[in-house]
Amino acid sequence: MYTAMVFVAFVVWQCVRTLYSPAASPTLEWGSVADWFSGLATVAAVIVALNANRITRSRQLADDAVARRIDAEQITLKLASIGDDLMVLRAHTVERVRTVRLQTGAEIIQRSMIDPVFGHPNETVPRLTPSEASALIAVGAVNQAMKFNLISKRMTSHQASLNEYARQIELYEASLPHPSRLVINDGVRNDETELQGANGLEIQRRLADLESFSSHLRDYVARDLVEAADLADSLGPFLQALAPGQKVVVPDTSALRANPNFPFAQAQ
Repeated sequence: MYTAMVFVAFVVWQCVRTLYSPAASPTLEWGSVADWFSGLATVAAVIVALNANRITRSRQLADDAVARRIDAEQITLKLASIGDDLMVLRAHTVERVRTVRLQTGAEIIQRSMIDPVFGHPNETVPRLTPSEASALIAVGAVNQAMKFNLISKRMTSHQASLNEYARQIELYEASLPHPSRLVINDGVRNDETELQGANGLEIQRRLADLESFSSHLRDYVARDLVEAADLADSLGPFLQALAPGQKVVVPDTSALRANPNFPFAQAQ
């Protein structure tokens, strides 16, 4: 199509130049062979340039489409990784609960708290790259991009909190009188130590702090798990819009929500 248009334009130009040249005569002059050869060479050069530009543009569009599909798939994988990590933490906070019974004379104090989590404290939490964030913003998912990185930051905060929680557990156990009565039930350590002496109040204070710390961790993990699942559900249409016409894997939270440990929407 471009070739025909350029050729027609060339013929028209030759006719106009001949008719309106200073030496124009009543007899239509079609020009010399040299003129035509020069003109055809110009046409050929223009055609080659147009075709090269069209090929380059087509390749660029194809490369952009592949890059957008890769961005969409990477976002899905990163969000799935965050969801899996949060689900593991959620299961731990629900299933791995330690019961502590301390007796000081006739008084029995009972506290409940999660077992410390031992994992990879320096593990990198997935975050959106600038390219992935820009891709989401380009299709209108501004809020989703912000929420994604917010949840990632919270995951990093959880790691620090869990490390501190484990340290506080160690300090508590070190403060217990010896021999203590630590027993293991279903893999969870339960403490039924009898307290005697002045250190009882200090140990009770530590226990109260640990129970509060544990409760907050449980609530924060539940909240972020629900928010991550809601984010995954809302991202599907945007990820498909990133690479129209291509097969894009989008997040599926059905298995996550079917897990018995998944918190209800009203989790605080």
